[in-house]
Amino acid sequence: MSDGQQQPDLLENLKHLLDEIGPEEAVTVKEESLAVQESNRFGLSADEENAKIEIQRKSLEVKSMSQDIDERKKYATMIFYLVCFWLLLVLLIVVYSGWDAYRVHVADSVLIALITGVSVNVIALFAIVAKYLFPKR
Repeated sequence: MSDGQQQPDLLENLKHLLDEIGPEEAVTVKEESLAVQESNRFGLSADEENAKIEIQRKSLEVKSMSQDIDERKKYATMIFYLVCFWLLLVLLIVVYSGWDAYRVHVADSVLIALITGVSVNVIALFAIVAKYLFPKR
């Protein structure tokens, strides 16, 4: 037989096989065949290839978690120092307003508003940042 005769016979056989198994199964068989060919090209079985992909995924997850931990430490430290500075500043204002040597006179209502406002802001800021940095899982 010549090559010209073999091709029509192969095409007829392929059409006959596709008619028998149906279009959905043909697509599945083709995808599986391509996956096997691809993994065989690199000398890996499908299970080995899946294991390799899973290891890469886990490695990226660990790297992401490590980066999250580093960022949390950095931002937790920064917010702690900000809150400490803020509270120290309010404490100094209150102390200087009560000290007669510096002649700083602040009305009582202003001091009450300052202490209340700063307390609410500090607690809210700290709670928001803590909730963002350390979410419940």
